Order: sequence, then structure tokens, then C-alpha cells
Amino acid sequence: MKASSQTNRISFVNKLKFFCLIILLSSASSLLAKVEKISYRGWKNCYQISNALSKVIIVPESGGRVMAFTYQDKNIIYQDSSQSGKTFDQWKKIYFDPDGGRFDYGPEKVTDPLHALTWMGPWKVKSVGEYSVTIYSEKDSLLGMFSERTFTLDKRSAKLTTLQTATNISNRILTRHFWSRTLVQPGGELVINLNRNSRFKSGWGRFVFDPDSIVEDDRDDRINIKGYRLLFNSKGTTYKFGADLKK
Repeated sequence: MKASSQTNRISFVNKLKFFCLIILLSSASSLLAKVEKISYRGWKNCYQISNALSKVIIVPESGGRVMAFTYQDKNIIYQDSSQSGKTFDQWKKIYFDPDGGRFDYGPEKVTDPLHALTWMGPWKVKSVGEYSVTIYSEKDSLLGMFSERTFTLDKRSAKLTTLQTATNISNRILTRHFWSRTLVQPGGELVINLNRNSRFKSGWGRFVFDPDSIVEDDRDDRINIKGYRLLFNSKGTTYKFGADLKK
């Protein structure tokens, strides 16, 4: 009787471990990302990458922008409903400042009169992966560039990685760099990682206009430094600042 009881107990424990393993595997698989072609805000050919935690919506036909980024069904991207469904042709007729997650090229004063086709024009889809979408621009003769972007959502988290590459299609050497401006909903706290080897004493600098310069000893009561992270309480007037790129 004693031996039989011990055997039954061991068998039950093994079954319990197996049952827990099945639950863990099922939970992990439910977080895997997927890509779908959808309509969104009047644009018909959008691509949504999603998992159980997050969702990203990309609009190739209007500048290849990120138009939604949600975490647990809360979208952080600012949206202007009056712009919904508008394309490059409409933007050229009546200018508007586009919403969403925008990508551009600098130096700004050089590229601003040149970038329209790449910035707001139609992009096409090159490939779709299990949890990524790659799009490409028109060959922009004014800007002198042809560009690609790959958006990848992590399988199990709300981490979106964007890889952007560009090819010089002109017959001259170009000075260009990437930059972006993502418009988000008001409120919350912005976090920026600081470079330990920053050229700034405090690890960050504020941009000021006329003349364009960076002020490194300025302070703002909305900014709090914790270790090598800058936390900004996003309220009040516009504040333009940044940190060195880590090498």
C-alpha cells in the first residue's frame, strides 16, 4: 500500500508539471505577432502588426507613416480626424501639417524644399514577414534618394523597431541624415536614455532658434535626471531637447 501510494504521488506530480508546461506554451504562442492588411481612417491599404500587448498601423500610401501605436488598446499617437484618408495630391493642393509618426531627412533647411515626394508621397510594400513590413519610396530625383523602411514588432512585447536605409540615386555626393517627429497624445512622461560619454555636462541639451544653437546648461522643472535617463513631464509650452547618439 505504501509503495503504491508513493507511485501515485509521483505520477500526479509529473502530470502537474506537464500541465503547467502546456499552459506556459499556450500563453507564449498567444503573444506571437501577426501582420494583416486593413483599412484605417479612410486609407484602404494599411498594414497592421499586432500581438497580445500591442498594435502598430502603417500607412504606406501617405508618407509611410505610423498612424497608430497601441499598448493594451491605448493608442499613444496623436490623430487629426480632418486629415483622415488624405493623400499626397490633396496635401499638395492644400498644405496641412501631417499627424502620426513621421519620417524625414535633414539638414532641414536644405531638404525642406526637396523632400515632398518621399515625406508625404505614396510608398509601396516590398515584403511582409511574420511580424514585419518593409516598404519603399518612389525614386525622389529632387531629394536624390530612394528609401526603404522595415517596421518590426517584437513577438512578445510592445517594442517597435524601425530600420531605414537610403540609396543615393543622384550623380553627386549628398549630405543627408535621418530624422523623425512622432506626434503623440498629450500627457504622460517621456523617457530618453543618456549617453555616459556625452559632450554635454548634464547629458542633454536644449535646442534654441535664431541663431540655431544648443544650450547645455539650461534647466526646466519638468525635467528629472535619474541615473542615465532623462524623464520629461510633458505639459506646458513646447520644449525641444535631445541627447547624444550612443556610439
